[in-house]
Amino acid sequence: MNSLCWVLARFLTSTWVGAATLFVITGVRQIRHPEFDSATRSLLAAVRFPAYYAFGMSCLVIAANCALFCLLKDRGNRGLKTAAFLLFGAIGLMVVDWIWIYLPLSEMNLMDPRPAEFHSYHKASMYINFGGLACTLASAMLLCRPQLTTGDDDQRK
Repeated sequence: MNSLCWVLARFLTSTWVGAATLFVITGVRQIRHPEFDSATRSLLAAVRFPAYYAFGMSCLVIAANCALFCLLKDRGNRGLKTAAFLLFGAIGLMVVDWIWIYLPLSEMNLMDPRPAEFHSYHKASMYINFGGLACTLASAMLLCRPQLTTGDDDQRK
């Protein structure tokens, strides 16, 4: 079970970093595409963002719980403690972004011209999402270090 949790923690943190990066790349391309008007861009955001949060939260919660399970077997592993802490930080940032930024944005009429509050919410969301993604990337890097694993993984030598 410990090995499965290691695999899931590593896989899901890396998966979320890749998925979130792809989401940003495609989102920026859609916003800048000259054939998409404001109504189309608003519709795309309304369709894409709930899936972004659902998938991201699923990946992060499972990865964080797997890291905690591994930590039960290896309490002295500081890298694993740090990785778990970073994952729970990323979860907290995603919850903050969902409740205090995304939900108010989703209730705005985002047709041109955009409401004055839109830009401050959007900028805050960019910073919070960057922070969460940075936490997840750092956690993935810690989890994927070969020397970090102990316990069941050492028995395969």
